[in-house]
Amino acid sequence: MPKTMNNQFGKRFSRPLWAIVLNLAFFLTISAQEQAVDYHLEETPAVSWNRPPLFDARAMAAGGISLLASPAFAAAFNPALIPDGAPRLEVGFVGLRFQAFQYWGINQGVIREQFPLTADALLPASLGGTLSLGKWRLAAGYCLSALPRFPDFAQRLTYEYDQYWEYRGSFSGQEQTMYAASAWQPAAWFALGIRLAYVSGKRWLETSDMDSSYFNIGGQWILKNISLHHEENHRYGHWVPALGAWLHLNPSWDLGLSLEYPLAGRVRRSREQSFDNPSDGVYLSILQERRDALKSPANLRCGTAYSFKLGGRSGMDKKISLAIEARSTFWSSYRCEFFGETMPRDFRDTVETALGMEYAAAGSAGAFSVNLGVRRDPQPPRAAATALWAWSAGAGARLGRLSGNIGLVFYSGATAGISQRHWLIAAAMAYEFKGERP
Repeated sequence: MPKTMNNQFGKRFSRPLWAIVLNLAFFLTISAQEQAVDYHLEETPAVSWNRPPLFDARAMAAGGISLLASPAFAAAFNPALIPDGAPRLEVGFVGLRFQAFQYWGINQGVIREQFPLTADALLPASLGGTLSLGKWRLAAGYCLSALPRFPDFAQRLTYEYDQYWEYRGSFSGQEQTMYAASAWQPAAWFALGIRLAYVSGKRWLETSDMDSSYFNIGGQWILKNISLHHEENHRYGHWVPALGAWLHLNPSWDLGLSLEYPLAGRVRRSREQSFDNPSDGVYLSILQERRDALKSPANLRCGTAYSFKLGGRSGMDKKISLAIEARSTFWSSYRCEFFGETMPRDFRDTVETALGMEYAAAGSAGAFSVNLGVRRDPQPPRAAATALWAWSAGAGARLGRLSGNIGLVFYSGATAGISQRHWLIAAAMAYEFKGERP
């Protein structure tokens, strides 16, 4: 066949053009499969969808019960529980050691342990303070409300003739809450409270899929190195108003009730996917950016505590407080958009139940306490039907105006033959300024 301009065009550009078409089809197929399984790590929690109280060591040790919370952080549970007396300032730290489980699949109903990984984290978790002004009490603070984070993961399979497949990735995130609260106590037995909080968070995900294989092209074996890169960034925020009530029925019996109703928020998302095939001179990249809607679930908390005074030597007041609490989270109202598409989330409403106990002994020189608790924490994905159990213990001490608490929690649960084990430890230190002690 004689050489013509058209033939030269075909010889020069046909192979790269076909390579681009085939690589683009492969790239889009991978992206479609990723969307088909509804694989959204940005929603996955580190320990529990219901967010354990990482910010309060005392409450964590007592089963997460609001009526046994530290005075400086009580408003983060129920704004009506802001204490009277001298101003307080408290700072807390938290450490986590948890297994890296992932929720994925349609409706997030599948729990998968992709790799046997264990994640660790240790960081500041809270800062809070209170101020009493007669019948009015004020509180403000910062708290770490969620810490979804996985360790870096990597998997590599090698074959003959230097062929290999490698998958690497990183995922991290953090959620924090800043709040201001006020309580009004018109009588010694009754108080009402209001709180306004702003919840903000971020998620970051990066994965790389690399393949080095020989391909038979025109009777020749050619080594091709193909890589897929995926990166996501998600930043969100929303306001959360809350109302609370407290009843002091008698010197030994207290009741608490609170309602949180998150307002609709926004998520700023960006996602970049790239395909690189140096052998064919092909590089493809897609960048997406969008502001999506997010609606977190409301929750209702109700609890009661009863205290028993114990006899003892002179100068020491001893008592045991027993508390029970239920927290209902309306996950059926949860809504999440992902680049304009409302994701299907067949979530069930959950009711957490907790039992807590505190033994306390106080004297003129100081005080100490011991806390125990257990909490049943059902997870919202209906298909997974998981319920975690949290077993907790802790201790506290006060010397003069300085006090401290430490709490330890062990989470366990199993679904579809996959067991979960998580450890949380929290510590807090508080200072009480000069003033009348309640």
